[in-house]
Amino acid sequence: MSQSPTIPEVVAEFKADLVDAYTFNALAAFVTYEYIITFGQEVTMVWRRRWSLVTWMFVANRYLMIGLMIYTISPFTAKVRPTIFVYKSIAYLAHRGTLINQIMGMAQFSVFAAFSALRAFAIWDRNVYIAALVLLLNLVPVGTGIYTTARGTAAFIVDPILGTFCMGYPDISASLNFA
Repeated sequence: MSQSPTIPEVVAEFKADLVDAYTFNALAAFVTYEYIITFGQEVTMVWRRRWSLVTWMFVANRYLMIGLMIYTISPFTAKVRPTIFVYKSIAYLAHRGTLINQIMGMAQFSVFAAFSALRAFAIWDRNVYIAALVLLLNLVPVGTGIYTTARGTAAFIVDPILGTFCMGYPDISASLNFA
């Protein structure tokens, strides 16, 4: 038999969820404010110039951040009737949503890696080996993200207290836990 959560556990979970929601919303407000006040500079410095690799990376970095913020603050609960057909359909959508989140995060890490490699290339007097090392080390989170996403399972969870949501669980053996 499963054990029901106690009232203090439920209150603690709601407080943690509330802090997460406030943090994400505050971050979204800050990013939105920063994008609004710098949009004029972006038009002048980026959109009216000749497009290069660095311009494309800047645009990818900026608008991936906007997409990730919108995705993060959007509600993740589903309002559906609890039928088996709808459950299977929503389970598929939940998996796709988890996958979209992973892909957007990995794309953003890839842009960060490329920017870091370009910075190292410039700082280290055009040393290709240092830039390649910086690029490879910055791509480690992308590699681990691809691995855990490919080996993971997306589960559609119906919690009587917290509601309905999708969670991604990596299916990684306990022998890889180095703690």
